[in-house]
Amino acid sequence: MRPENIFLSLVIPGPEHPGKKFGVLMQPLVDELQELMKGVETWDASLKQKFTMKATYLWSIHDFPALGMFAGWSTHGILACHRCLGDTNAFRLTKGGKASWFDCHRCFLPMEHEFRTQRNAFRKDTVVLDGPPRKLTGEEVEAQMNLQVGDRLTFNKEHNWTHINGLWQLSYFKKLLLPHNIDVMHNEKNMGEAVWNTCFDIVDKTKDNVKARQDLALICNRPKMHLECCEGLL
Repeated sequence: MRPENIFLSLVIPGPEHPGKKFGVLMQPLVDELQELMKGVETWDASLKQKFTMKATYLWSIHDFPALGMFAGWSTHGILACHRCLGDTNAFRLTKGGKASWFDCHRCFLPMEHEFRTQRNAFRKDTVVLDGPPRKLTGEEVEAQMNLQVGDRLTFNKEHNWTHINGLWQLSYFKKLLLPHNIDVMHNEKNMGEAVWNTCFDIVDKTKDNVKARQDLALICNRPKMHLECCEGLL
């Protein structure tokens, strides 16, 4: 990530992101990647001679919202995870109304892990014996994407595909194991701020509120954290 190793490939004009039209801005880059895959004549300044340079796309790094725009999979709603795609146990909170992935992590643990059988440590009266969602191959993802993009009836119910990224035009793109990645800095920053604001009860920023406690009572077996009606306040 040193400055001398970074090449500016695209500049997005204007104060707003292009959304689904991002592919229009990406097309020149895709065309150049197609050419670079075959090889282009390049001057080697150190050896004072020409050589055939080849280059391929390896992966992209984004914050979460930008990843959705770049990958074509919306990062909003209960199907926001681009790893699980439509195979997820995420749900929407009854009182808070927000999408939640609480207790969706235990399926990724080893089958013998003690957390799997802790019936009331996470969701109430729940053990997890299932494995993680199967990771689809690039060919399977491409087939699913081509079938579901534009299907408004199943959007945010069975899939979250919004558009087809132009990078799929690259013949090797479906073979990549990690085509899109989340920027660690943004991920740590957002999580750290949420934990800090909740632990120190920062006004208007804490995640601990009335609706959160009401949802906690519905989801978890933690009676000490339930709301209690104080006498004299009725």
